[in-house]
Amino acid sequence: MGPIGVDPRLAADADLRMFRLGIPLLAGTDCTGGHGHLTTHGIGYHGELALLVAAGLTPAQALTAATAGPTDTFGLTDRGRITTGLRADLLLVDGEPTRDITAPHTRKDGSHSIHELAGGPVLGVVPDTEYREETFTLDEDSALVMVTDGVVEGPSLTLDAGLERAGTLAGTALHDGLNAEETADRILDAAVAVDHLDDVAVLVIRRT
Repeated sequence: MGPIGVDPRLAADADLRMFRLGIPLLAGTDCTGGHGHLTTHGIGYHGELALLVAAGLTPAQALTAATAGPTDTFGLTDRGRITTGLRADLLLVDGEPTRDITAPHTRKDGSHSIHELAGGPVLGVVPDTEYREETFTLDEDSALVMVTDGVVEGPSLTLDAGLERAGTLAGTALHDGLNAEETADRILDAAVAVDHLDDVAVLVIRRT
């Protein structure tokens, strides 16, 4: 996704455009994890895969950019896939990486859940309307993230996919040790990069 000095929104947009044109994307091997990600060899690689998913790739497509994509590009026919006769280093993880790109490097402390309010989401502020109160108990090192619809919906993003993306980004941000403002920035950067600029706001309340 480029070095820290590169605007992540431009990098994400370029990645998605190239991918849609059929240009193979290969995950990098340096330690520049991108905006808001650790710049350390190893963990920075996980950050890059999360950014590729935030840009619009599926987790399976991002994993291909780190496995079969590079081996096909460089003609390494003896590795890159899990099949009989090929070389492989296998890592058992608590989760399903093809659905959750954070599974290879997070456990329960990096997980997230989506809470649906009774009566559905609040759609605007209307005079003389009563809103039900909800009480949340935050565990240590957890956060409550509230977003407007522009963050989780777009021309090419369904509501369910957008909520899942925001939750994944928030979970990895907390796992990476980011504060509330940095967590909000990570979610906003992903929304602005690949969707649209209408009604975009994020509120993060974190218990440390």
